Amino acid sequence: MDETDTVSLKFKQAADDSLSLTPLNADSIFIEDPYTASLRREIEADAHEFEAESWSLSVDPAYVKKQKREVVKRQDVLYELMQTEAHHVRTLKIMLKVYSRALREELQFSPKAVSLLFPGADDLLEVHGHFLSRLKERRQESLEEGSDRNYIVQKIGDLLVQQFSGENGERMKEKYGVFCSGHNEAVSHYKLLLQQNKKFQNLIKCASAQGPGAESVVGQDPIPPHPGRHSWVKAAGGLVSMCPAAALAHCTPQQLQTCSLYPKDSTLK
Repeated sequence: MDETDTVSLKFKQAADDSLSLTPLNADSIFIEDPYTASLRREIEADAHEFEAESWSLSVDPAYVKKQKREVVKRQDVLYELMQTEAHHVRTLKIMLKVYSRALREELQFSPKAVSLLFPGADDLLEVHGHFLSRLKERRQESLEEGSDRNYIVQKIGDLLVQQFSGENGERMKEKYGVFCSGHNEAVSHYKLLLQQNKKFQNLIKCASAQGPGAESVVGQDPIPPHPGRHSWVKAAGGLVSMCPAAALAHCTPQQLQTCSLYPKDSTLK
């Protein structure tokens, strides 16, 4: 039996096994128990925090007018980086805390069956959640005295180096290797379950309509495509190209060029 046959058999067994489960009451999946209510508040707070389209629109208009054009452009790019990271974390939370939980508790999927659908997602949430926390801490530290919304981040290079080089960088590559290498298999498994398992179809529809964060996933598959690398790199690359010396404090050119975010021919001034 070749590898293709083995994968197909594994998918068929998973679908067949789940068909023997007790009937699913879709109306009861997302009753507002304490966990679901807390999760809904958490996801809504995540969405609200970066709902402004840019830094320029997230701070006071009068504060923006006081800044030089270069400063505004730099802060807008940095905000886009943070916003993209926040959206990615939010997507991972919905994958794991809405869909994954429903599969385990309502369809009694085994941990192995869930991990087949969401390969390495737990580790990615930990990695990106930590990075987002560091970015938000830096933003908080940069608030103007007496203000809860006006800020200018002067230094970000040290966080980028810590996240994307050395041990952390290797860890990210390892975790994304697991996620990306298992993505096609996960999508095939998902499509097979949708075709063959009415209870799975019912749960996915219910989760998309009623689950916390539903407004962001209605009509979408719970398995996202490969992370939005283009958007992230666009934001990060723009930040790098405009990052002044002050923002690269504590980071040598050698350190920055070991980070995969920075091209080897970068000119750091």
